[in-house]
Amino acid sequence: MNDLDQLREFRAEIPYPERPRLSPGRSRLLSAARRPQRRRFTATRRTTLLLTATAAATAVAVAAGLAGYGLSTGNAPAGHPKALPSHPKAVPSQGVLAARVLRDASAAASRVPPKTTPSPGQWIYSKLVGYQYPQGTTSGDNWITFDGTESAYYESRGAPITVHTSPVAPPADITSDPLAAFNTDPTPQTSYYALASLPTAPSQLLAAVDKAAEAAGGANAVAGDPVASHAPENKAQLEFDYLGLLLWNAAGGVGAPPKAEAAAFRAMAAIPGVTVQQGITDVAGNPAIGVSDDGGYDQLLLDPVSYQVTGLRQVSNGIGPKMAAPSPQQLAGYPKAMQQQILRKLKNPAGPPKGTVIQSLAYAQVSEVSGPGVK
Repeated sequence: MNDLDQLREFRAEIPYPERPRLSPGRSRLLSAARRPQRRRFTATRRTTLLLTATAAATAVAVAAGLAGYGLSTGNAPAGHPKALPSHPKAVPSQGVLAARVLRDASAAASRVPPKTTPSPGQWIYSKLVGYQYPQGTTSGDNWITFDGTESAYYESRGAPITVHTSPVAPPADITSDPLAAFNTDPTPQTSYYALASLPTAPSQLLAAVDKAAEAAGGANAVAGDPVASHAPENKAQLEFDYLGLLLWNAAGGVGAPPKAEAAAFRAMAAIPGVTVQQGITDVAGNPAIGVSDDGGYDQLLLDPVSYQVTGLRQVSNGIGPKMAAPSPQQLAGYPKAMQQQILRKLKNPAGPPKGTVIQSLAYAQVSEVSGPGVK
């Protein structure tokens, strides 16, 4: 048994969260996760992109094939501080470039005509393309209603379409506390109203984000979400990750009201430490700009013309991601020598060569349709 086998076996003993918060855009994963008997997805299933579930599992996600989550509590690395440090100092050149790109994104969103809010039962189709290193690329068709109560997908190639009704009822009045509704269940509808509820002034918007993130569990709120593979290390990362999560979930539906998206991008431009990578391509083959709050490891992808959110990706820094130390109880069942090997592996994770795309997800198409099976 090598170190990776030991890590995989060790990770298998760590329980998954009871109620995953998957991206609504990945309705197939959302539907399966909400079934009484939850299945574990692997890279052998078409249309599935596997994003890390917790920071501790990130290093073995490539080999073990772990599914990702949206908002979830309890996923921050062990020992992560409850009170996050204040904003870091921005790197001048990158900070100026990132702010300019995000202000351009805000301006582009503000020019979009106002949208009509979809009805709760409006079906939304998404064509998703995913990649995981080193397994390769997958793609598939997914359908979800605006309120997230129904979703549809193909179980396998050539099989009839499966329609699933969620046992989770939507909030009775989603507009009374939209951010709390999103924290409870991130759907296209809750994302839409959550973004629409935010103030337009950047400082006030970020203050509202801070409050909402803390209400959802602080640093735990965005740990392991599809936008960031590890818990935020400071206030700036918490704000960026939470806003990124809102925008990503909204992009899996009809987006957000244009003015709300413009305000979100304008607030992102005010967050120090944000960087951008231009001239890249998403997994669907479309040009993109990568926006990141952790030096380019986790990136939110924007279309370079419309500035709409189109995807996510994780790029290797050459040494592997940060991981949580296991508790003594989790290690107790292993021989001492194996415990030491596990701890060494967690402390000094090895990653693919620097610049390697580890995993990525892109919306190749998102559109409102009349029902499941319609594209």
